[in-house]
Amino acid sequence: MGRLDADGRLYVTDRRSDVFKRDNELVAPAEVEEAVAAHPAVRECAVFGHPDPFSGQVPHALIALREPPRDAAGRQHVADAVRAFADARLAVYQRIGHVTVVDAVPRSRNGKVQRRALREQFAPADAAPLAPLLTVPTATATA
Repeated sequence: MGRLDADGRLYVTDRRSDVFKRDNELVAPAEVEEAVAAHPAVRECAVFGHPDPFSGQVPHALIALREPPRDAAGRQHVADAVRAFADARLAVYQRIGHVTVVDAVPRSRNGKVQRRALREQFAPADAAPLAPLLTVPTATATA
């Protein structure tokens, strides 16, 4: 995934394998990360697709804070503030579904964020199936 600037230069912003679908819209984690990282309390962040039984996947943001609060209530307050801040800058389908406050964003030995590993560590292995809203009886032929 990438973008062209006004001078025609190509900037690679994400790998195709990192992009995921939410409600039939493509979400590029780098775009969501840009909105999250703009919050002054965020030191670093990573975003990946979190399985969701209704939408397919939703953005899950891991955030490391510049000055982490000592208690769970403080961490939750900052996480909610970061989510609201980022969501105000994102399209509806890019809005964050989950936020996890971490000490540091996990990286590979060469310093890269591996979203597949993050999904395995922070998201459930399989999302619960969505229960049908309406069961329609099937017509049976009678002879």
